[in-house]
Amino acid sequence: MFRVAVYDESETTAPELTALLAGVARGEFHLIGVSRGDPAQYMRENRVEILFYALDERERQKIAQFADLVKKCPDSYFIAVSPCADFRFVRWAFRAGAYDYLVQPLQKHDLENALSRLAETYCRRYLTAALIHKFDALISHIFQGGGAESGICAAIISEIFAGANMDPLAKQIAVRNAKEKIYFDIVCRKPWLEKFTCAGTFSAPEAFQPMAESEILAEWTRDFAEVGLIVKKYQILDNQLIHPIGQYVVTHVDERLSLDDLSERLYLNKTYISHIFKKVSGVSLVNFQLEVKIDRAKILLRDGSRKISAIAEQVGYGNVNYFRKIFKDFTGMSPGEYRAGIGLKG
Repeated sequence: MFRVAVYDESETTAPELTALLAGVARGEFHLIGVSRGDPAQYMRENRVEILFYALDERERQKIAQFADLVKKCPDSYFIAVSPCADFRFVRWAFRAGAYDYLVQPLQKHDLENALSRLAETYCRRYLTAALIHKFDALISHIFQGGGAESGICAAIISEIFAGANMDPLAKQIAVRNAKEKIYFDIVCRKPWLEKFTCAGTFSAPEAFQPMAESEILAEWTRDFAEVGLIVKKYQILDNQLIHPIGQYVVTHVDERLSLDDLSERLYLNKTYISHIFKKVSGVSLVNFQLEVKIDRAKILLRDGSRKISAIAEQVGYGNVNYFRKIFKDFTGMSPGEYRAGIGLKG
């Protein structure tokens, strides 16, 4: 639970702001009250973590006072609120230490966006050096063949839950940020993996529902084990003879690539492409392309809001029935059955 307060010396901004805060559907923010006296003392006494600070461009000296307050409370976040949209004044506020700046009259969606960004930033504090070390251990394990992701994932999640003094929803945001950080580092090592990872970007923070630690562990273990399988499956791409061919197919998985397309774009003879790829990998180029598209489709199917027909079209299949057939040939189940198997509907 984040403790929120408003500082409004002139008493002109607080009514509008508190009314909007009361209507924001984010349970992890709790409005403590409104301060009109010494804001630093009020923040210390009430353990305020987020302060909305009313500023007026006609009282420029308040910028200096605001900057001084930020220095006195370095562990808190400050959102400036003012009717002034002048670039220079806004810039002064940010240089003084404002995390965000809201222009009056206030809009509910602007307030919600500011709080969403702030919640994610606040939760990133818990990505400590010790956690980063565990992230590296998980990533190294994945690239070394995987198979024991569960234990490392459990250590990461347990540390976040034990060290984060937050409510369940905020903890889940911290866990999500950790997962995204791990995915980011994985993709930095092998950029082609970007389209074969599921970083949980299909749900906005406002839509989150608290999950039990065991549920989060099951999700992490499943997702990172799948990344490990993809890395192991496509390690043949590291072979220099077929690396340009395989990498192009993987990075352009959403396109309809013919052998002629590959020949033209890679400046290689198409007969040579087919021959060398089959000789080195043991798989025909056509089957490799099909399998890459199916693996990509598996990731897209995690977005329960997307229609299977739209996913088929995205990976290059204009005929959804043909896509269903190919998917079942490779996986033994239809796209709908696969989606149901990972706990999604649609």
